[in-house]
Amino acid sequence: EACNKVLLDKIVSRVNASKCFSILADETADVSGVEQVSLFVRYVEINHLELREEFLQFAPTFDVTGKGLAKLIIDNLQKYGIDTKYLRRQ
Repeated sequence: EACNKVLLDKIVSRVNASKCFSILADETADVSGVEQVSLFVRYVEINHLELREEFLQFAPTFDVTGKGLAKLIIDNLQKYGIDTKYLRRQ
């Protein structure tokens, strides 16, 4: 968990510094049948002007409607500390 927090904090810092990002999400069931969403961010790393695509987390979900998935994505981005005002695309 500690390693995950360090890595996630670095990704969040770079995403917020880029001031423009998109979110990629894919919903699937794991082997136990629990629905989950894998969340990724795509952004340009400012220091190297390099397009990056980073995995954030798996998020369990119980509502696979468009509204439910949108809420899950926004809630998780805010939980990680990503500034959603820079979200440009999904």
